[in-house]
Amino acid sequence: MKTFIFLKPVLLALLLSTMSFTASAYDFMVDGIAYNINSDGTSVTVTYTGYYSNNYSGLKAANIPSSVTYNGITYSVISIGLDAFKDCNDLTSISIPNTIISIGGNAFQNCSGLTSIDIPNSVTSIGSSAFSLCRSLTNVKLSETLTSISENTFNNCDSLTNIKIPNSVTAIYKKAFFGSGLTSIELGNSVTTIGESAFWCCFGLTSIDIPNSVTTIGKEVFYMCNHLTSVTLGENVHIIGQNAFNAENIQKVICKRFRPAAVDGDGNIFNSTVYNNAILYVPKGSLSSYYAAPDWMKFLNIQELDEGGQTPLKGDVNGDGKVNVSDVTALVNIILGVI
Repeated sequence: MKTFIFLKPVLLALLLSTMSFTASAYDFMVDGIAYNINSDGTSVTVTYTGYYSNNYSGLKAANIPSSVTYNGITYSVISIGLDAFKDCNDLTSISIPNTIISIGGNAFQNCSGLTSIDIPNSVTSIGSSAFSLCRSLTNVKLSETLTSISENTFNNCDSLTNIKIPNSVTAIYKKAFFGSGLTSIELGNSVTTIGESAFWCCFGLTSIDIPNSVTTIGKEVFYMCNHLTSVTLGENVHIIGQNAFNAENIQKVICKRFRPAAVDGDGNIFNSTVYNNAILYVPKGSLSSYYAAPDWMKFLNIQELDEGGQTPLKGDVNGDGKVNVSDVTALVNIILGVI
């Protein structure tokens, strides 16, 4: 009985502290949007109203203003905070002003009704999983001052088919587009690193062109992208992680780098089906290097690109860039052993 009496005030204190925390989840609300005042005292961050189904329940459109006035004080709205609109399944549209400089982690996670997002150029950072599980998201315009795509940012966005990575982005991190519905990717010319599993299970992808800016491709980046048929690797890719292109239907691989890229890890870059059936095209004069390089030597068919760095024209036996009757003559001469 003494123990019970002792615990009663403790439990009461815990209950009161929980109630206090809930009440102070945000500093104020205006027009249905909750805000926290930042430490500078002049700006605010958009925040959540509660967790799970209680967060902005029933909100269909969120129009975030560039400034907001409360108790006679006007604040600049500069960020969308951690978990701000997480699990808002009724939300279908969001308007973000050009005063916003950052979007926090999980900010729109599992907003299953959200269909499009236009991120203004004022935004320089987006937190991890910010738009993950937004399964109705079909259109995304990224800020042109964004420097990276964080982990899981668009993870499992099933309806997202196209993405243009702006030239400001230098890194795409782990699982950024894992399991998304992408059919095409346009990588900016400043991307240097593509992280582990960044495009894992993007089944709609049919081709990928890695720009010359990229130096490192992590492991399993395009793992199980089984509709991928064509891969082009820029001339500065020098490290590729194991299973980076473990996708069974790749038919053509173009490597622009004269010196074969190194494999990071103990596994293969491609799978055995690709090594056996695909054509590996390499720069003119580098054939012997690729036949001697670990992993690349596994390709049964390695051919050199022409002087212009293009794949050879099919049927161009004499190598003049045209397919005509002279190629028939050249083929006959080869068969007859005529020099």
